[in-house]
Amino acid sequence: MGDRVLFDAPGLRKGTGTIDAAMADGSIVWVWPDDGMGRKMLCLAEPGVTVLAARESGWDAR
Repeated sequence: MGDRVLFDAPGLRKGTGTIDAAMADGSIVWVWPDDGMGRKMLCLAEPGVTVLAARESGWDAR
């Protein structure tokens, strides 16, 4: 928890945020987006859902 990520999902704007919680099997993560629009649940098995760790993307999370 607390990892900085980039995310994209159908029906949501692409964004950045912080992982708040995750299922033990990694199938679902909850992200607090930086846009202040409330916590989002992302199901990683759904088509079009992408969550990348900031360090993997080359994005500077600081």
